[in-house]
This record gives sequence, C-alpha cells and structure tokens, in this order.
Amino acid sequence: MRRARYAVGALLTFCGCSFAFGAAAAAAGITCGEFSVQVEYSNVEFLDLGEEGVTVGDKRYGHQRLTDENGNHVGDQYFEAVILPSSGDGPFNHLVRGHSVFANGTIDWGGTGPLTDPRAPGNPGSLDGVSRSVTGGTGDFAGASGTVMVFYDRETGGRREFDIICRN
Repeated sequence: MRRARYAVGALLTFCGCSFAFGAAAAAAGITCGEFSVQVEYSNVEFLDLGEEGVTVGDKRYGHQRLTDENGNHVGDQYFEAVILPSSGDGPFNHLVRGHSVFANGTIDWGGTGPLTDPRAPGNPGSLDGVSRSVTGGTGDFAGASGTVMVFYDRETGGRREFDIICRN
C-alpha cells in the first residue's frame, strides 16, 4: 500500500501540478529557438520499489523551479526517471522523461543515460553535458523538436540549454 501511495504521488507531481505552476510563470525570453534557464533543485524524491538500495525499476522524480539569469521565476520542470540495468561498476543507467512548463506552453523531453546518484535529494543527477531529445510541446511550443542540454552546478543547481524548432 505504501508503494502505491508514493506511485500515485509521483504521478500527480509529474502530471497534475505542472499546469498550476506554469500559469504563474513569466515567459520572459522563452521562445522557440535557443534559450537557457537556470534550475533550482527543490523537490527530488527517490522511490525504492524493489530490493533495498538502488535496483532496476526504482524511480527518481520531482519538480524544479526554473529561473532566468537574474533569478526571476520563468517556469517549472517536472520529471520521472526509471533505473535501468547497468553494466559494470560505473554510474546507474536511467530512462528519464519530463516537461518544462512556461506561461506560453510546455516542452516535453526525454532520454537515457548515466545517473550518478539516484538517491540524492537534489543535485547530482545525470552527468554534466548530457543531451535530451525534445519530443513535443503545447502552446507556443506545439510540435517542438530539438535538444535540451543538461548542466549541473553544486552551488547553483544547474542550467538547461534548449535548442528547439517549433512547428505551430
């Protein structure tokens, strides 16, 4: 029952809350093309679904606040990562999907890759400089494609660099 309650909570965090936060965000400079946002790690959880410790099928999910270079709130990011089988003694592998919510629409993205510490409450997550695929969006970002590069910084949280084409 405990796992079911956490799974429902993860789903609500990932899907349901984004629209409430996105409506309040300012769209300053967030348009199709190239742009960058800062990430504040505020709510990242680890859901241990198998044997104790990090194992295949465990989940990492959460919400992060997005700001411009001046610290102004411009959006929110929601994600869910599932731990995949790993080879060797290196970092864990994961499949991640998420969306970034801005006042003028959402951007959906996802990918696979190494995950340094799935149980970390915030940063670090993926390794620095990992590219994710943009797989669509809504509003001004309807039909979006392209990439988002993920960068981490232990002091400030991190940065996402979007390079997207919109077909709306």
